[in-house]
Amino acid sequence: MNASQIGIILVSFIVGGSSAFAQNDKSMYTLFRQTPRSQMRELTTDRPDKTESPITVDAGHFQIETDMVTSPRDRVRENGVETETRSYDVMVSNLKVGLTNSMDLQIVLTPYHYQSVRAGNSEGHTSNFGDTVVRLKYNLVGNDGGDFSAGLMPFVKLPTHSGDDGNRNTEGGLIVPFGFSLPKNFSLGMMAQFNHSKSEGAGF
Repeated sequence: MNASQIGIILVSFIVGGSSAFAQNDKSMYTLFRQTPRSQMRELTTDRPDKTESPITVDAGHFQIETDMVTSPRDRVRENGVETETRSYDVMVSNLKVGLTNSMDLQIVLTPYHYQSVRAGNSEGHTSNFGDTVVRLKYNLVGNDGGDFSAGLMPFVKLPTHSGDDGNRNTEGGLIVPFGFSLPKNFSLGMMAQFNHSKSEGAGF
């Protein structure tokens, strides 16, 4: 195969790829110009698993994801005293809206948070409204197909926690989610997360 034949193949590939992209281009859709149902991607969620997806909600559409109850538990032994912390979060909901074809806005609410702390023979309980997290997801690649997808998700935690067990600080960070397509309709999700945290009363 000579150089001219290689050049023809490359040009054909680029032109063909550009035509396919033009047919699937959804960049004109926004929050106020809704993506038609015939062009919407398959439903993808960030809950209930703990790995975020790089795929965004289609422009102009809303999505609600809810955990009925989650119950994390921690147990620590220090200086011979065992401290056990157990929490119950009820109806934790992620409210999502598609802003553009590659970006959505998310608000994560915790309507009811209950926590019990047992240290030795003493025990305390609190129940309140939890913190609110605002997230902006931007898809870098693979939103509408392909074997690989990636995105960026900066987030800010707002101190709406009404109890004494919250740190009462505005905090934030960045999540970088990845997705891989595997054989036989399996998929793999991964993510990296970077947090900016403050001690109680330190502010943002």
